[in-house]
Amino acid sequence: MTQHDKEYYRVVTNKVIEALSLHQSLLSEDLNALIRKIGAHFRDRKDDRISNYIDEFVALIIAALSLRIRESVRLATETEDDPIPMEEMMLRSRFFSEEAYGDSVEKMRKIFTKEIEYFVALDMPYSAITAYMSNPTGFLASHKQDIGAFKRYVNVGTGYTYKIKSNIFTILGFASMVAYDLALTELWGYRGDVIGYRGYRNSSFDCPACDEACSVVHPLDTYVFPVHVRCCCIVTPVFMQ
Repeated sequence: MTQHDKEYYRVVTNKVIEALSLHQSLLSEDLNALIRKIGAHFRDRKDDRISNYIDEFVALIIAALSLRIRESVRLATETEDDPIPMEEMMLRSRFFSEEAYGDSVEKMRKIFTKEIEYFVALDMPYSAITAYMSNPTGFLASHKQDIGAFKRYVNVGTGYTYKIKSNIFTILGFASMVAYDLALTELWGYRGDVIGYRGYRNSSFDCPACDEACSVVHPLDTYVFPVHVRCCCIVTPVFMQ
């Protein structure tokens, strides 16, 4: 079996990150399309249930999580000469599912629901919804005389652009790296010539937590990386001498 070096795993890790970046762009388009649909709902006074939009929002997030996890696992399996089919991998099963992120999805659902309810209650025109979603701060600066209830809502800080989208991308990134790192350590466990793993920094950002985690060798049955939600450290196997 091939024993890859650190630079090999750096390339694969960066592929995981690049795939995430591309997917975030596509998901952003889907989310913006949903916002436009909501705007059209208010503009045309359609009778569709508001809950339909909430369901569509949650479905977008769960589908994105599932895709990112499976793609990360696929990239991990391709690092081995004779990879185990990912359907047969245990992946410490609780992580190989969007269910591990259920609480985060529920929180975002509540925030998104609150936003829609405010838009409905305030009878905002489509143009105003679009302007606010695109640039909450700029919208406020030019609409200081707007309805008091809307201003109070925005001041709470739950605006779509600054809160929801950022949180979605953070969770997707973390899910991608968790799935990738766990898949690697599981694959190495099947080899028989790997006694543990260690990390290497893949960023110049000052992070004492990552520095500490990368300073020692970890047993294969432990979960250390990613160290935090934005961790991009490289994980490599430690082979028997």
